[in-house]
Amino acid sequence: MKKLVGLCPALPLLLALAATLGCNALSAIPADGTLQVSPPSISFGRVQAGTRQKQSATITNTGRSTVAITRAPIILEGTTEFASNDLALPLTLAAGQSRTFEVSFQPQSIGRFNGHMEFMNNGEVSPVFLGFSGTGVTPNKLVTIPTSFSFGDVRIGTTKSQTATILNSGSEILTLSAAAVSDATFNVSGLRLPLTLAPNQSTSFVVQFAPRVGGSNNGNLSLLVSGTKTSVDAALSGTGVSPAALIATSMNLKFRPLAVGATQTLTETLQNQGGAKVTVSQAWLTGTAFSIAGPTLPVTLEPGQTMSFGVNFAPKVEGHFTGSASFISDASDPSLMVSFDGSATGTLGQLIVGSGAVNLGTVALGHRTTGTGTLTAKGASVTITDANSGGSEFAISGLRFPLTISAGQSVRFRVTFNPQASGIASANASFVSSAENSPTPATFIGKAVIPQTHSVDVVWTPSVSPDITRYNIYRAAYGTSCEAYSQVGSSLNTTYTDADATGGTTYCYAVTAVNSSDQESAYSSPSQVLIPLP
Repeated sequence: MKKLVGLCPALPLLLALAATLGCNALSAIPADGTLQVSPPSISFGRVQAGTRQKQSATITNTGRSTVAITRAPIILEGTTEFASNDLALPLTLAAGQSRTFEVSFQPQSIGRFNGHMEFMNNGEVSPVFLGFSGTGVTPNKLVTIPTSFSFGDVRIGTTKSQTATILNSGSEILTLSAAAVSDATFNVSGLRLPLTLAPNQSTSFVVQFAPRVGGSNNGNLSLLVSGTKTSVDAALSGTGVSPAALIATSMNLKFRPLAVGATQTLTETLQNQGGAKVTVSQAWLTGTAFSIAGPTLPVTLEPGQTMSFGVNFAPKVEGHFTGSASFISDASDPSLMVSFDGSATGTLGQLIVGSGAVNLGTVALGHRTTGTGTLTAKGASVTITDANSGGSEFAISGLRFPLTISAGQSVRFRVTFNPQASGIASANASFVSSAENSPTPATFIGKAVIPQTHSVDVVWTPSVSPDITRYNIYRAAYGTSCEAYSQVGSSLNTTYTDADATGGTTYCYAVTAVNSSDQESAYSSPSQVLIPLP
């Protein structure tokens, strides 16, 4: 009794502790969606009043769940010089997905200007900020066409070029003495400096962007006018992205055996795991027993985006069939191949699960019980390759895979029910096999009740030995035999009441006799009793 009294209060304590830990764990998990802007701030440098320059930035969802951007207002500090109309809001970014956009600076007067952009979202942090700064300077007679250079997304390790023009729009001869860029990922070529330009004269040059790592790059091109402290500045921006990488969820689709004339469809998914867009232009199919249901090509996938379609296996004759689909794209691996495998016979067997359900009966919470089920092959032999119990409270045993059952034969399997909570529990189990009805469903049912305390009256025949002063009563939980006895009490006569017997348990009871010298006899012959459930 002492053992059970000590344990019973601990059970609700442990359950309450588990519930508390579960609640704390849930409340401690932050929202997974997180936005990050790169770069965190943009400096436009010196921009001639009345002209506009652009630079790009990238906003990325670095978390593990989708984030929705609802608004992105520009907050200006006494100015209207900054603008961005490149984001179509609301905008949803999946985990790992990013979007590049442009911000423009068009000063109308001379002076320093500041502002920032606030991205309102449902992620972990809202709003997320992007800062701006720029200086409006006196208009120069030298202008670049275009006034700023935006290269967009460029794959890492490649170079993208833009051709530009420098024009002397004034009435005096001007000389360019130097050219410099503030970011090493940009380069200027084609200018032979010093360069003299007559009024209305122009010359062409090339600006290049060659990213070596991923992320946004922003800089400025400065062309210095000889004999002055003024320069012609143009904003530079571009984003280095990793090459597009097209992958398949499964590189080898295996179809279950079919009867001739039957059809099975499996779903395949392609995903762009790179940092740049990828266009899937064609799909080459081999294998006469296979066909593809969708998609309509070409299809362009943004970074992180997926494309799903069905692959049909419809054999018209018996035999083993193989095939493949090769997807042609502009990814780093331009040809992605997915292989197919299937077989067909004239007749497929059916797998029958007993009555369709295995009832495990009623068991006390904290205990387990085992039942049996039957699997039968009907029409033709069936090979079972896997089984799923459908839930953590049930377990299937007694089967070794692969297991072949001949037509008309049956095998037995065991189901163990180990309830985690009181009440009726059920699970939708299944058996994967070569049968036509694979996966074959089965239902497991059991009921768990909270064990209650009962009383057991133990009565025995008095000992014939002289000088007996008391009797000791021992109890053991019956497993496969009566062993591991523990004393539960003593009695001065030949009766004892055990008031702490748990329902659903089988106990063994034995009695010993003790004399005045405190000598104890061996155990009596045991008696078994099954304590009923409620």
